[in-house]
Amino acid sequence: MKLKGSSLGDVKGVATEVAGESMEKVNEMVDELKSALALFDKFGFRAGKFKMELGAMPAISTSISGSLDKVEVDSLQKLIEEHKENKLLSAMVKGLIGAKQLRDRIELNYFTGTTLKVKLGVPPKISFDLQEMK
Repeated sequence: MKLKGSSLGDVKGVATEVAGESMEKVNEMVDELKSALALFDKFGFRAGKFKMELGAMPAISTSISGSLDKVEVDSLQKLIEEHKENKLLSAMVKGLIGAKQLRDRIELNYFTGTTLKVKLGVPPKISFDLQEMK
């Protein structure tokens, strides 16, 4: 990729190419997200709103919320092994394991729920928070 001494048109072309490749990667991750959401639904987790960011590096964000009460780390570890080809699902399950382990470690059992925040971009990002569910 050559930018030094390039014309504005050349720079725009490179930016368009990068954005196209990024969007292609995001679309692949959307397919992975669909299968992950189906599995999380079995644990009682529901997707929240979806947000689309357009630009040179497009991204899609969503959140998935549910109760930690029935989350079993051993079962989730097996799920990661069974679906190791789906890197997004593995990352999401690891986030859920992290939320469960943090809740158990800080011993604040009124934090009965968690929300995983998923950002499909280049690179993807998973974060979580603990919350009291009513």
